Amino acid sequence: MNAAIRDGIDAYLLVGSRAACETAARNAAQQAIRQLGDSKPALVLVLVDVAWQMLLKAQPGAEITAIQEILGENVPIAGGYTLGQVTTADENSKPKFLNQHIVVIAFGEA
Repeated sequence: MNAAIRDGIDAYLLVGSRAACETAARNAAQQAIRQLGDSKPALVLVLVDVAWQMLLKAQPGAEITAIQEILGENVPIAGGYTLGQVTTADENSKPKFLNQHIVVIAFGEA
């Protein structure tokens, strides 16, 4: 855990597995590629919650390998571990804090 917990406060534990993380990474990569339509991916940005780094300590880079299975090994990947992301579903939604997520953003060739 990367946060202090005071006495008497409720704590919630998230249980994950390497296989679940790899599946989520593949799904995120597939969604990003679909958004490109007919364009080929030129660069991919990957933002992964730091909890994944702790979970995948025995297999570092497993999430990137899973993404490369979808994209191929020749598409450049940039990114890093985050402490969560803030996002909205659309312009009318309130911002939400995402924790324990992976975000894959594909930039296509013109």
